[in-house]
Amino acid sequence: MLYFFLGFIIGLSIFAWHSYQLNVQLKEILLFLSQVDDVKGLGNIAQLRRKVNRLNHHFYYTQLELKIYHELIDNLPLGYLRISKNNCLIECNLEAKKLLNIQRWEDKSLRFF
Repeated sequence: MLYFFLGFIIGLSIFAWHSYQLNVQLKEILLFLSQVDDVKGLGNIAQLRRKVNRLNHHFYYTQLELKIYHELIDNLPLGYLRISKNNCLIECNLEAKKLLNIQRWEDKSLRFF
C-alpha cells in the first residue's frame, strides 16, 4: 500500500511539473503574439487559439490581396519587369514576355545588363 501512495504522489508531482512547464510555454507564446487584444476571462489555451485564428484570418486576406495584385500586374498592357540587384530577372508579366520574346526562364538565371 505504501508503494501505491508513493507512486501516486510521484505521478502527481510529475503531472504538476509538466502542467507548470506547459503554462510557462503558453505564456511565452501569448507574449510573442501580444499584438492581438487579450480577453481577461479566457484561459491561456483559449487565448492562444483566438490569437492564432486571428493571425490565420489576417494571413488569408493578405494572400488574397497578393493574388489580386499579381493578377493585375499580369494583365497590364505595359511590360513589367522585376530585376534583382545582380541584374537577374525575378519576375515579369505577359506583356514583357511578348516584348522581350521570353519563352521560359529559370529564376535568377537570365541577366539583363
